[in-house]
Amino acid sequence: MNRRLTLFRLVLLGAVCLSPALAQPRSISSRPAPERNYRLFVGIDVKVRQGTEMVNVANFENQRLQLAGEAEENVSLRSIEEVKFVHATKLGRAPVTIAEVNSERIVDNAADRMETLRSQAGLLTYGQDRQDFALAEAVAIGQLENFGNTNEGDLAPGQLPEPERPTPTALADREVRTDQLTDSTFYSDRLNDAMRGDPDALEITATVQSDYAVRDAYMVGVARVRDQEGEVTDVLIFQEIPVVDQRPREIYAKRTGLPEDFELLELKLHLYHEGMELTTSESEKQFALTREEALEYVSLERVSSNRGKTLPPEPVWALAPSELLSTDRPDNLDFPMMVKVDQRGQVTAMDAGNQIVPAHVAAIVEELIFYPALANGVAVAGTAEINLREYFR
Repeated sequence: MNRRLTLFRLVLLGAVCLSPALAQPRSISSRPAPERNYRLFVGIDVKVRQGTEMVNVANFENQRLQLAGEAEENVSLRSIEEVKFVHATKLGRAPVTIAEVNSERIVDNAADRMETLRSQAGLLTYGQDRQDFALAEAVAIGQLENFGNTNEGDLAPGQLPEPERPTPTALADREVRTDQLTDSTFYSDRLNDAMRGDPDALEITATVQSDYAVRDAYMVGVARVRDQEGEVTDVLIFQEIPVVDQRPREIYAKRTGLPEDFELLELKLHLYHEGMELTTSESEKQFALTREEALEYVSLERVSSNRGKTLPPEPVWALAPSELLSTDRPDNLDFPMMVKVDQRGQVTAMDAGNQIVPAHVAAIVEELIFYPALANGVAVAGTAEINLREYFR
C-alpha cells in the first residue's frame, strides 16, 4: 500500500511540475524564409573550331565571336566552319522569362530574290533616265520654238520667255518602252517564283522579360533538324538582344543554309551576357538556392575541382550582381582594389588604396560571391585583387 502511494505521489508531482510548461503558449517564429534568388541549372558551353582545336566562345557582338584563351581572338561568324556545344552545370541569378516562342520553316532563296530585285531596280532607273531625257529634250525644243515668237514687250528686263511644257501625248510614245520594261506584274511573278520551293531556312520569334535589366545580351538558339536523308544535325543561331527588362520585348532570329525540306525536331533558346549564360525559364533542371546554399555550392565546387592546390580567391562572374548586367558605362566601374574573402567566399573587407570608391561600386563588390582561396586543397580565407571593369570583355 505504501509503495502504491509513493508511486502515485511521484506521478502527481511530475504532473504538477510539467503543468506550467504545458500551459505556456507555443512560440512560432515570424522570421521570413530566405529568398532563393540563385539557380543551379544545366546550360551549354558553345565551342568553335580553330585549326585542330575546339575553342570556347567568350562573347558575341556585331556578328563576331570573341574566343576564349590568351589571344582572345575575334572572328566573323561567317568564317566559322564548325560550331558545337556541350552541356554543363551552371550557376545563375533568378531566371529571365522567355515566352511565345515560335518557329517557322521558310524558303530563303536569297540569291534569286536579290538578283530579281537588282534587275528591277536597274530597269526602273533606266526607265526614269529615259523619261527625264525625253522631258529635257521636249523642254529644250519648246524653248527654241517659242523664243523667237515671244513679244519682248511682255517680258521684264533680263527675263527669258517661259517654255511651253509639252502635252502628255508628246511623251506618250517615248514612255511605251519604259512601261513595258518596268511591268510590276512581271516582276512580282518572278519574286513569287523565287519564294517557291522547299524550306531551307528557319525563322524564330519570341519575347524576353526580366525583373532586372540586362544590356547587350545575346541569344544562342540550338535547333535540331533532320534532312531528307534522315541525318540529324544540331545547328546554332546567334542573335544580339540590346535590352532585356520588365517590358516584354520581341526578338527575331533567322538561320539560313539549312537542308532543303528539313524537319525541325527541337528548338532550345539560351541567353548570355558577356559570355556568361543567364538562367531563363527555358533552362533545364533548375534548382533554386538561397545565398547561403550558393556559397556552400561554390566552396564545394572549388575544392572538388582543385584537389591539393593552393589558389587565391576568384570572383564568380556567373553570379554577377544585377548592377553589372544593366550598366551601359563599364568604365565608371574601373576601380582596382584588394578584397579580403573568408573561407566561404564572402567579402569581409575592401582596400582601394588612395582612391575614393563610389558607394554603388563598393556595394557591388560586397555583394559579389567568390570562389574561396585554397591552401593545399582546403578552403581558407584569402586576399584577391578585383576590378569590376574586368567583367566586361
